Amino acid sequence: MPTSTLELDTSNQTAPVVEKRSFNRWLNVRLVLGLSLVVPLLLIGFIGPLLNLGDPLQTDPLNSLTAMGENGHILGTDQNGRDLLVRMVVGLRTSLIVTILSVAIGGAVGTACGLLAGFYRGWLEQVIMRVVDVFLVFPAILVAIAVISFIGGSLPNLILVISLLIAPVFARIIHASTLVEAQRDFVEAARAVGDRNNRIIIRHILPNVSTPLFIELALMLGHVVLIEASLSFLGLGVPPPEPTLGNMVSTARGYMFNAPLMLVWPSILLAALVMGFNLTVDGLRDALDPKTSSAKK
Repeated sequence: MPTSTLELDTSNQTAPVVEKRSFNRWLNVRLVLGLSLVVPLLLIGFIGPLLNLGDPLQTDPLNSLTAMGENGHILGTDQNGRDLLVRMVVGLRTSLIVTILSVAIGGAVGTACGLLAGFYRGWLEQVIMRVVDVFLVFPAILVAIAVISFIGGSLPNLILVISLLIAPVFARIIHASTLVEAQRDFVEAARAVGDRNNRIIIRHILPNVSTPLFIELALMLGHVVLIEASLSFLGLGVPPPEPTLGNMVSTARGYMFNAPLMLVWPSILLAALVMGFNLTVDGLRDALDPKTSSAKK
């Protein structure tokens, strides 16, 4: 009796320590800094345009290239007299829509292909993974430039092309994880009790590959922001006059000496968004995979 009581007391003291360590993993510096950048930008991007700040397409040639604070324009105006603050908020929303939808569609398609290839193996695996290899051979940005130059730049086309380009990355990662999970004992146990293949994939394998999936989803957000900005910078993204961060930077190049802030503001916003996503990814990796965090230390 005394021994069992001592063991009970020890376990009761250990449980809060374990919970505290688990909680502290989610309070790592990278994750906090990343979310402190990403969350405000998400709120600005999706709530800001609803506040009726003004028309981002309204021109005022008499007030072109005004400085900060002049004539009621907080950040000044562009070469056509359009308010920079309003255009940046709307441009941020457009960039976020492209990024989030592209990653969601590409992640879903790639995950499905990776699960099917890793679980069923055989000819299906060979076909899927060879197609994936072909896509991964070529740089994504070059393929995007070629395809959009052919089909034309628009918001749906941009989302579709980026989704198809990033799907193979998810397919390869999920395929590798599925190969490992499909050999686990719980999969054999599920088969023994009569579970169908689709139930095994959804109920047993998918949850066990969710950690690398979530990390890759977060990592791809920053990557897609840069792809969208690069295409818009080259004039292959959302067509003007609809603002995006990329085409605002592209337009501002011609006025960088006369109105340097016209180039600085969207560049800072773009850099903050990418940095926020990247820091969030590092923080999530440390929280979800403590071995990685301890290895860095």
